[in-house]
Amino acid sequence: MLACGIMRTLLAAILLVALAGWSTDKPRRVYHHFDQYELTLQQVQHYADAYLPGVRECYVEHAAPRAPGLVTLHVVVRRNGSIGELAIEAPGVTGKRLKALTACIQDEIETWQFPVANADTPAILPYRFLKTR
Repeated sequence: MLACGIMRTLLAAILLVALAGWSTDKPRRVYHHFDQYELTLQQVQHYADAYLPGVRECYVEHAAPRAPGLVTLHVVVRRNGSIGELAIEAPGVTGKRLKALTACIQDEIETWQFPVANADTPAILPYRFLKTR
């Protein structure tokens, strides 16, 4: 019977200690853990916009004078944030000019860095340039 009283007292003490730590007037910490599978459209667009000057320089230097001013990059952003694959569409740019444009943009994208994600992210990056006098 004495052991039963000690057990009840011990259980009551544990319950009081547990309830004392849980108060409604204390702010509770909420931890957010985002397991983002791929990058979002907004993230890709935000980071790709930063690289516009380099793409523009390549296009101005290597595109034909009468090219319509459009270059589309088909890329795969690796999990680590680097560019893994690249394909270029540039209407009106052919032959040696297209090879030179591709080489120039490949050199540019070696420095590109996107956020880290849990999977590779395929993306299409269209750039349009307007020629002025």
